[in-house]
Amino acid sequence: MSSYSCSVQTISRSQGRSAPGAAAYRHGAALTDERTGERFDYTRRRGVEAQGLEGATDLAALWRAAEAAEKRSNSVVAREVRFSLPHEVSPAERARISREVAADLRHRFGTACSWANHEPGGDGDERNFHCHLLMTTRTVDAAGQLGAKTRELDAVKTTGSQAIEDIRRIVESRGNDALERAGLPRSLDRRSLAAQAEVGAIAPEAAVPTRHLGPAASALERRGVATEAGAHNRTVVQLRAVAQEAANLAAEIETTRHQVAAEIRTAEVGDLLELMPSVEDIEAAAAKVEAQVEQELAARRAAEDLARRQAERVAMAEAAVRSALRGLVFADRHRGVTRSTASEAIAAAEAATVATTVAKSGESAAVASSVRAWEHRQIGAERTQASQATKVVEAARAALAAAPNPSWWQFWRRAEREEHDRLAVELLRAERAETQAAAVLQRGQDWLSGEWGKRARGDAEGAARTNYRRDTVQPAESAARAAVMGAVAAVGHDDAARRSVAAARLAADQALHQLQALDPARAEKWIREVGRRSLPDADTERDEARIAAWHERVAQAAAARDMPEPDRDHLSPKP
Repeated sequence: MSSYSCSVQTISRSQGRSAPGAAAYRHGAALTDERTGERFDYTRRRGVEAQGLEGATDLAALWRAAEAAEKRSNSVVAREVRFSLPHEVSPAERARISREVAADLRHRFGTACSWANHEPGGDGDERNFHCHLLMTTRTVDAAGQLGAKTRELDAVKTTGSQAIEDIRRIVESRGNDALERAGLPRSLDRRSLAAQAEVGAIAPEAAVPTRHLGPAASALERRGVATEAGAHNRTVVQLRAVAQEAANLAAEIETTRHQVAAEIRTAEVGDLLELMPSVEDIEAAAAKVEAQVEQELAARRAAEDLARRQAERVAMAEAAVRSALRGLVFADRHRGVTRSTASEAIAAAEAATVATTVAKSGESAAVASSVRAWEHRQIGAERTQASQATKVVEAARAALAAAPNPSWWQFWRRAEREEHDRLAVELLRAERAETQAAAVLQRGQDWLSGEWGKRARGDAEGAARTNYRRDTVQPAESAARAAVMGAVAAVGHDDAARRSVAAARLAADQALHQLQALDPARAEKWIREVGRRSLPDADTERDEARIAAWHERVAQAAAARDMPEPDRDHLSPKP
């Protein structure tokens, strides 16, 4: 039996939508939004059973004009009426329903309409034939020109509710007309299930509404993952099936009574007297039928209650599994963060330790360099002066050797002789200065090699060592100590996170075992879903190996000091 469904919504620019885009998707066409230049091509879309126009002749021109008529950035450019179609009738009859609804809406509101009938999707209900009907927000005259806005549907508090009720009445009437033409009962009813149950149109059990799944829950249900809303809907379907069977049984009894009454009315009086059973037999048969009906209804109610309780228990078990797996995912993600942090902290501690070792190993070279610098400050000037004096002597000797040396009687070469004597005097002065500089240098070296010089060198060496340790070694050791403490804290947090993951995994296993005891098939689907989790990557394996090596080094250090290994639970912060 077909069910009634009809909803009205707006197509607005504030939602990021446009009239050409909506029409292209629903009609499986290719349209361009000239306002933005965006092209919507859905020509490869399947499942459009039939389509048509009312009040217009060109789909692209209609919705191009409807889009261009609105100027505001948040304008409503179209309205959509989505309603279900009876699956019992032929495609031609379904197309006639949509065409007649579009004509009625044009007559009622004066707008143009485009409609498209869609077939059921491959993963959904095979009876889900439905129509997408788009209405313009402005009136359209016989020439196809857009007019004033139809404000009647905008006034929700005044005329809007009545207008929507008129749309729902039109859809109901045209659908029932098609069912009647097919020789089927007029079963479409626009009233709510609660309203139908109040007047006795349906059984109270059939008045329980289903829940809207939405895209995310529908995708999970298609993959075989049960959801809370899906479990509720399946329970409602079972209740409705039981109520329908009870209604069919009651209808069958009523039909049999009418047939018997008709036979009685057409039979002869003598035949009736011969065939008529006694009053006791009639009362006994009626009581027997009533007892059978009562037993059948009681059995069905008991089965219904059992199925409802079972469905509720399964839904609660699935909710527990979902919650446990959500906790496991959260704990696993937190563990990933703590594991990465611990690995980075260990790497930083190792780097700081290496830097401390390098700083300590460079102490001797740094002190020796400082002592050499101190010695240079003590006798560097004397050494430089002696070296310069030696160079001056060598230059004076070279100049004297290169100058001519005439005899005393060669009076005509008197100038050359005077130059030679001058160079000889300069050489004598340079040698005397060299001797003085060498003496000064020697006194400095003697002082350095003496007792006071050794004391001064020791003081300089001690000061250089103290300064190096204060400026280089101690900061490196402090940084290494802080890095090691950080690594200890990070590893403690990682240990706590690992315990949290183990506890969450245990809770998930227990929830899966409870669900498996209630519904093995659904439990198997959840187990497969859990099994799809990816294996650890290279970074995870590296971090785990680094943390394990850290624990091993801590244990070895504790054993080397003849001390018990620290309690990780005590060192780790409580989660």
